[in-house]
Amino acid sequence: MGESMVLRYICELGGDETILEAASAEDAAELAVKAHAAEHGPGTYTVTVSEATDYDLPLIAGDDYTITVS
Repeated sequence: MGESMVLRYICELGGDETILEAASAEDAAELAVKAHAAEHGPGTYTVTVSEATDYDLPLIAGDDYTITVS
């Protein structure tokens, strides 16, 4: 009934930072890895995801997510 809340996340992967909107940190990690893999090829990637403030700065220290794209 209610719409899921979308938050902004900062994703750090391969030396690059990307700001994404997603329903959860896990969703943001998956989106970041899929975009990275589209450019760099399949593999296992670790991305650090932090919730962003209104000024697109990390709210807290990020969590690492390891995702495999084949």
